[in-house]
Amino acid sequence: MNEPLGEMFRYNRWANERLLDACAELTEAELDGRVAGTFGSIRRTLVHTIGSQDVFLWRLASGDTVLQARAAAMRGPWWDFAALRKLSERSSEELLVAALNLESDHAVSLPPSEGQVDVVNASFVLLHALYHGIEHRGQVRTTMTQIGLTPPDLDGWEYRSALSPQPALRL
Repeated sequence: MNEPLGEMFRYNRWANERLLDACAELTEAELDGRVAGTFGSIRRTLVHTIGSQDVFLWRLASGDTVLQARAAAMRGPWWDFAALRKLSERSSEELLVAALNLESDHAVSLPPSEGQVDVVNASFVLLHALYHGIEHRGQVRTTMTQIGLTPPDLDGWEYRSALSPQPALRL
């Protein structure tokens, strides 16, 4: 078991849950809020961020058609918060399991892009998944701030203080 990597994906799950909780309280106009330098509206960024978790799982599975269909299903119109939360819970848990079970940094063939197949290490796919979530959650937080809202605190210290009981220190 890869516990240190798993902890990073536990954070990912927690941060997604907190952001979805905060955004579920927004008005339709606030969900459509957008500012320069971000992916798009809060609504669009949430769908992209959560939906992309299935894309990373599909990449790790090297072409699993069920995962491919799930990844494609998130392209399109807004889903309601219940559906988005359900997807986030499932895909966050599956990313956590993938991280915990990473025993070797095996090669992963990414789907063809412009006629070429890219081969990367599984750790790269997990790194990209983790960074992608942090980047886009940050953009949603920036948008919330710029339109006059108070975004949730998603930093590592907040995550640590939310853990109960506090993790044991390993000296």
